[in-house]
Amino acid sequence: MYHFSKISRGRPPQPLTLSDKQRTIVQLSMQGLSAKEIAVITGTNCNTTNRTFTHLLSRFNVRSSVALITKIIQLGLINPQTIEVKGR
Repeated sequence: MYHFSKISRGRPPQPLTLSDKQRTIVQLSMQGLSAKEIAVITGTNCNTTNRTFTHLLSRFNVRSSVALITKIIQLGLINPQTIEVKGR
């Protein structure tokens, strides 16, 4: 089953998917890591991590990280049982 993003400027809707980079960022966020910690792990800049997350919020039409993660799980894009939560 495909879930589609909102129609934008005359283009046909695109199936909602996650790239490997986006999936990694969301999974690390689900573990409770900050954007700075995620940036260090992924070898990117903190701004890149924040920009990717902001893009996902817009793309999935949600306003918070909790809503984003909930929607991604509901759509079956990430299995929460495969995420290992790290203690701080």
